Amino acid sequence: PKPDSSQAKPAAAPTDIPISLLGTTYSLAERSAFHHVPGVSVAVIKNFKTAWVGHYGEASAGKPVTDATRYMAGSMGQPLVAAAVLKASESDTVSLDAPMDSLLTSWKVPASPLINPSRPITVRDLLTQQSGFTYNKYDGYAPGEPIPSTTAILKGESPAKNPATTVQFAPGSHYDMAAENYTVIEQVITDVARQPFGETMRDSLLSPLGMKNSTFSLPPKTDWAMGHSESGEPIEGGAWAYPESAASGLWTTPRDFAGAIAELLRCGANRGGTYLKPETAALLSKPLPLSGTESPQAIGFGLTKREGVTYLYRGGNTNGFYCHLDADAEAGNAVIVFTNGNLCWRFANEVRDAVARSEGFRGF
Repeated sequence: PKPDSSQAKPAAAPTDIPISLLGTTYSLAERSAFHHVPGVSVAVIKNFKTAWVGHYGEASAGKPVTDATRYMAGSMGQPLVAAAVLKASESDTVSLDAPMDSLLTSWKVPASPLINPSRPITVRDLLTQQSGFTYNKYDGYAPGEPIPSTTAILKGESPAKNPATTVQFAPGSHYDMAAENYTVIEQVITDVARQPFGETMRDSLLSPLGMKNSTFSLPPKTDWAMGHSESGEPIEGGAWAYPESAASGLWTTPRDFAGAIAELLRCGANRGGTYLKPETAALLSKPLPLSGTESPQAIGFGLTKREGVTYLYRGGNTNGFYCHLDADAEAGNAVIVFTNGNLCWRFANEVRDAVARSEGFRGF
């Protein structure tokens, strides 16, 4: 796709983001201090293009956040991985309805009476979170701890900290947002491409989307944001490792990430996007046919209503980082918030609401 034109000529970001709470207006710095969040970046998409990207506070002590600062996106990287799989399906590199085991060579799904031979787990089941896997969140690895391979993670073998991946319910029977689904996707991509996952994502996703400062491999410490605890203390070593790259391991800049989301929104709305065909990209916002007991979901995103307007959303939390996006796919508007503070979802919501209201976005 053509690069997002706003990346070449960035609009000026506001110098402050006033936040009004219970009749009192605070500066962004005041709310950052209240929530113990040293640094925050905000990217705004308007009419299917990145409108502006602003950076506030510090990436680490004495070092301001800049346009080159990389944050951990956590599970917010999952929609991009889903887009890469959908892209592969367009060229028949991967069939969404192929039995998953037919694509895997390094690991196979453990035998289970819950799997009917006539109804195996498919790639589509992984993308729609209806595979039967249920492990929800990976905890990461502190600096100095041994890092397991993807296969060791799936097998639950040392030095992996998680249990082995096993089927907990019949494929297709119900929805369960499991990080495991994306680790299995990672193994599928690795086995099909026959090269490391990070390299495949670089070639098939990051480079085509113009994400030059992003990686699914652990980046050099230059231009990292340092993660911080909920009390504002630096994480030892700056950040933990998440070898479950597809589920949790994307390092990115807010400008890179916003450009990618804008492109996917353009594709889905048939507004000149070229990474995915419109009918393929529409799967990222099309409600899944779920039982009705779960909250509405699409592939890669959750769905919510704001004054009747459907918004796509996805958050991401790794040790020391929290981020969130909300996107109006129909209007091509979005607010994306990255922070180097742990679990600071209240702060992220304050920032999102203030920005969305100032931009006049629907539903806020």
